[in-house]
Amino acid sequence: MPAGTSAITARYRGDGCYLTATSAPIDQVVLKAITSISVTTSPDPSIAGFAVTLTATLTPPTATGLVSFSDDLGSSGSAPVVGGVATLSVTTLVVGVRSITASYAGGR
Repeated sequence: MPAGTSAITARYRGDGCYLTATSAPIDQVVLKAITSISVTTSPDPSIAGFAVTLTATLTPPTATGLVSFSDDLGSSGSAPVVGGVATLSVTTLVVGVRSITASYAGGR
């Protein structure tokens, strides 16, 4: 069931002895799943001007949507989540120790 509120109704089709019956609807509230994210880089360490793959792994692996990657100097880009993983190859990281952040705004 997707996140949100859904009306649930029970129905009995009846048989040779009993008539059909339908319950009053009740509201079922479904909350979004809690998502966690971890980020890795490869290779680490890297060389300025060469490709570095940024990988974000989400739990649960059924998460969908986009992950945005950034370092302490600004945005590096975004990538779609496929099978719970988002990867982005960048060549724009500058020399020095960089703090890489992966952000997930949610999906579906």
